[in-house]
Amino acid sequence: MRREWDHTVVWVGPVMQSYEFRIFGAGGEVSLIVQSCHVSDTAAIRRARAFAGKASFEVWRDLERLMPKAVYPSVATVMAEPAGDAKTRLYDFKLSSSRHQPLLFAAALMTDEQATDHARRLLKRHPEMTGAEIWRGMTLIRQV
Repeated sequence: MRREWDHTVVWVGPVMQSYEFRIFGAGGEVSLIVQSCHVSDTAAIRRARAFAGKASFEVWRDLERLMPKAVYPSVATVMAEPAGDAKTRLYDFKLSSSRHQPLLFAAALMTDEQATDHARRLLKRHPEMTGAEIWRGMTLIRQV
């Protein structure tokens, strides 16, 4: 008589976390955003450093910037500032198309105009997408 055993394999090991690398061009603008998964902050920073080469870069885990470390003002302070000052803000970009799933990107930029230019560059890199929404916090800034 043959017995059937129900074996369940459970993997217990390191959990992969999602990271974002932001690589900056010579002019200081974000030129590339890379999404990546790693088992630790150290591994993510090491990979970003190798990926960026001599370019400056940032490493983010969720909403926390890991590299380089920085002191941030409160969200209320950032949201209350006028749109033309020299402080960096976090912008979110949603690229859309009637035939494809939306693509989401984020970039730290100084002005709404830089965000608009960045959205246009994203659309050029993703020709299958037909439009972009630019968000700063919970506010829709512009559609491109």
